[in-house]
Amino acid sequence: MINAMRIPTYRLIATGYGETRPVASNETAAGRARNRRIDIVIKPNLEAG
Repeated sequence: MINAMRIPTYRLIATGYGETRPVASNETAAGRARNRRIDIVIKPNLEAG
């Protein structure tokens, strides 16, 4: 995203929730596959005016 979309690094935040917020059980291969994901959240900059 930084290179392809020319987004400055100070505008991005990466947070890992793998162990604390699984979306499926890790007991099965299918559940582990569902937990291997990337969620991208876009928030508006409410301070810009």
